Amino acid sequence: MPDNAVPPQTNPTISGHNPLPSSPPQWNSFQVTIHLTIALVLAFLSAWFLPKGYNLSAVILSELYMIFAIGKGKLNHPLGILINERNLMSLSRLQITLWTVLFTSTYFTVLVGNLALHPEHPLQLKFDSTVLALMGISSVSAIFSPMINGAKKNRAIDDSLKVQLVHSAAEAYNKSTQEIETSMQGTLYANPSYKDAQFSDIFEGEEMQNHAYIDIAKVQMFLFTMMALMVYSVTIYSTLMTQDLASIDRFPALPEELVGLIGISNGGYLTSKIINFTKSRPI
Repeated sequence: MPDNAVPPQTNPTISGHNPLPSSPPQWNSFQVTIHLTIALVLAFLSAWFLPKGYNLSAVILSELYMIFAIGKGKLNHPLGILINERNLMSLSRLQITLWTVLFTSTYFTVLVGNLALHPEHPLQLKFDSTVLALMGISSVSAIFSPMINGAKKNRAIDDSLKVQLVHSAAEAYNKSTQEIETSMQGTLYANPSYKDAQFSDIFEGEEMQNHAYIDIAKVQMFLFTMMALMVYSVTIYSTLMTQDLASIDRFPALPEELVGLIGISNGGYLTSKIINFTKSRPI
């Protein structure tokens, strides 16, 4: 670069291996709107014309396409909806996204399919109490997770330990110590750029002290969520395939034991986040 050249303006807290502009990328509103409209039309046509079972699969794919379009439009990443303010993919975001897609896709499919086959029967699809409990659990995790992390952003790591942790993180992630130090938020690890976000983030610890290690509470919550999602998806498909749409008046109930396991795993996930793994003091 010539001596008189003006270097590009970047935010020092996110400049590094993948430097970004000083301000977040702007929405390409027109393109995102086009993609969302196409996905919505495809979902409607699929729910109206496709056979039972296939229609739900197509609607789910259409909703996933909407999510990818939103993430791509804002963060230029198809999984952008999972990336939090620390440029990491979040397990609580993944959980609430998956359940929202399944429930809204099912509701939309039954609604449109019922209008196509039985327009004389108004839709009165009710949510079972176990479904409401599960959505409540997912929402609590999605809300309280950043609240707990917010308290850790207001803590300072002891200087000697901070130097040690920054050097360890720099070696582990092949980044400079300056990148690590300017990106970290209190005791929490943060990526220099949201381009660095990876799906494996959802299994790792939150703090500088434990981010390089697997968080067993996150693994447990992920496994229980995936198990419940698969079990309930099979239940929904079975209901759609064996019953007339006009006779479906409520979402299938989840086993109470399974809801309890989901609640316990989410409770363990939130409790583990409360613990301060890094020696620090309030600011």
